[in-house]
Formats: sequence, C-alpha cells, structure tokens
Amino acid sequence: MFSWHSLSSLIVVEGMRDQYKYASVLADHVHPYMCIVFPLDDRIYQLDNAKCHKADSARAWLEERQDEFTVLPWRTNSPDLSPIEILWDHLDRVVRAIDLHPRTLTQLTRAMELALLNIPV
Repeated sequence: MFSWHSLSSLIVVEGMRDQYKYASVLADHVHPYMCIVFPLDDRIYQLDNAKCHKADSARAWLEERQDEFTVLPWRTNSPDLSPIEILWDHLDRVVRAIDLHPRTLTQLTRAMELALLNIPV
C-alpha cells in the first residue's frame, strides 16, 4: 500500500487471499495507515476487481466507513492501470536480481521488505 506521502510496510497474507483475509487487512492495516497519513478525512482508496475486493464482506466494511473513505470506482473489464502494479513490478525485478534467491517465505518477505525500504520516496 502506498500514497503520495509514503509507503506502508509490507503486509504478508499467508495462504490464499480470500474475502475474510482481505477484510482483516482493511481493518488491521489499511484503515490505521490511512488515518495516520490522511488525518483530515481526505482518504481516497483504490482497488480493482479482484474477487476479494468485490466480496460482500469487503463492500460492507467500506460502506460502513463511507464517511471516512472515498473508494474510486473500477469498471468491469477495464485495463489494469493500478499504480500498485508498477510497484509490484519494481519489487519483483529487485528481488529477482538478488544473487542468493529467497528459498523460504521468510527469506522472500525479508528480501521484499529490504527492496521496499530502498525505494526513494
């Protein structure tokens, strides 16, 4: 997650990402991050049409907080122009360029955290 102010820390979701894990990420990470970075309720949140983003539980969570978030609409079958894809591509290239490739989830997490920390603001 990132904004024009800062990058958040890496959030590792173990196993398959489903609507319940995504709702947990919203509550435990997205909401606190946005409240700190955007204290004046000028929060705009962008998500795409991933199944967990469109799930009833995620929509309900966002609707309950509609006075705190403006959720950008994402049209069905639209091209994936989300800026997060650029960040993921950069992290992927940095991690793949490491001499000793990560072999465990812990090593991969650490490599991605280091790559994230080295991105200039």
